[in-house]
This record gives sequence, structure tokens and C-alpha cells, in this order.
Amino acid sequence: MEQNVGAPVVFTTEMIKDAMNLWRDKIVNDIDYVVGLFENKAAFYYTKQTVADSVEVHMYPGIYDRELYFFVIPDKYDNSAYSADFNRYTQPCKVNLVLGGNEISSLVAMQRMNAWKNNYRTWLPQQSLTTDGVFQVFAVDQIDFAEGSNKVNMALNATLGNTTGFLADLITYDTAQATKVYEDFTKAIPPMPASALITNFYLLTL
Repeated sequence: MEQNVGAPVVFTTEMIKDAMNLWRDKIVNDIDYVVGLFENKAAFYYTKQTVADSVEVHMYPGIYDRELYFFVIPDKYDNSAYSADFNRYTQPCKVNLVLGGNEISSLVAMQRMNAWKNNYRTWLPQQSLTTDGVFQVFAVDQIDFAEGSNKVNMALNATLGNTTGFLADLITYDTAQATKVYEDFTKAIPPMPASALITNFYLLTL
């Protein structure tokens, strides 16, 4: 199966830092550019990494060579102890696919994925003006992922009380299953979960 087409063989720590910082700059200063990154593509493949003592993975958006990536790192390695070589534990996933545990129904999954497809052009600019701004990382429970290849889809979850009416979301499913089982344990950051410390998301500080 084709996965992460076009991703360089090796991303250095500096390349990842630059890509994440470019995302953070664009979501504040050039949101139209960010909207354009999602034209006709809102999903990517991620191959699960089984890591002892790792509860979740952190998915950081970044921009490299005018393309959108998610840099996926197990939480075990997302700390200053791995500052020199965190790239060794990071899987670069290029967003280049159309849309396709705590299981959710296919109806709910499709509603959320279609909400992204139908609203991202207006939601991103609106969200960029809010206190929290646009997502800078997603925390996803390891149990969301099957062994092997998983498709990860952008989504929006309709949320009462939120200024823009939606919260950013990711929905995953195992590409090997004949019947898709959709999973949703995702936390978009910001805002930082009350139980989390910024030191648990080291790459946010770079």
C-alpha cells in the first residue's frame, strides 16, 4: 500500500523544527495559505509503532517544501531527554489523501469528516482569531491504532459553546479491515488538557 508518498527518507531534527515553526507562523499570519494546504487532501497514512510505556502519540502539523505533514512521535520520546535526536522516533506523514477502543459509528465518523470537507475553508480563518487559535498538535491514544497501516482523517466535531461551532478532530481506521471500525480518542491542543504539562509536549517548546 502506498504510504507517505514524497516524504524524504530522513527528516533531521532541524527540518522538523523548521516545519513545525512554519506551521505556527502561518496559522497566525497567513491563514489563507493554511487553507490552501488542505485543498483536495485531508488524510494520511500512519503505521503504528509499538513502544513500551507509551500511552499516546503526539501528531504535530508542519509545512515542508510547501506540503503539509504530521510528525508523529510516541509520548515517551516527546521530552527534552530526546532533544538531540527526536527525529529518530518521529514518523513523518504527508497529508496527500482524500477523506475516506472508543469506537464511533460510521454515521458519526462520516458526519465529522464531511464537516471538515464542507467547512474547513471558513473554520480555519475563524478559529485562527479565537483565543486558542488553530491546533498545533493532536494527542491520540495508542489504542486508537491497529497494528500496521492506519488511515488518519481530518474532521470537525460540532461542539456547543465553542466560538466557531466546531472542534478540530482526527478519526482513524484500520485499512486492513474489510469493515471499517472508526476510532476517536483525539485531543486537539491548544487548549492544553488540564491533566497535561507543557513538558509532556516538548516539541511545542521548540
